[in-house]
Amino acid sequence: MMQDVIFLIDSEYFDKNILGMTLEKHTRCKVFNFFSFEETLLYKNLRPSLIVHDNGIVDPTYFDSHVSFYDISNNKESLEPKDPSEVILELAGKVKDYLKAS
Repeated sequence: MMQDVIFLIDSEYFDKNILGMTLEKHTRCKVFNFFSFEETLLYKNLRPSLIVHDNGIVDPTYFDSHVSFYDISNNKESLEPKDPSEVILELAGKVKDYLKAS
């Protein structure tokens, strides 16, 4: 069985290492961290099912139609001013729900 892959692009709001590990635990997907959208293009043969980002600098046309995009900055305001670990857990839950729905 092939494991789903998530690409996590470096976030201004969240620690990518903690968020990446939390996403792996809650979604049971393999998560790869990247510094930029351009860097993800080098690894697109890993066929991610989801790209998690917090900026508008992503261009879906570079990936197949099976790839979904999830902008975590849309959730930032609704998750404040909670403890950072609570925020990351809640965000991981939202990403998991998003994966199930798509």
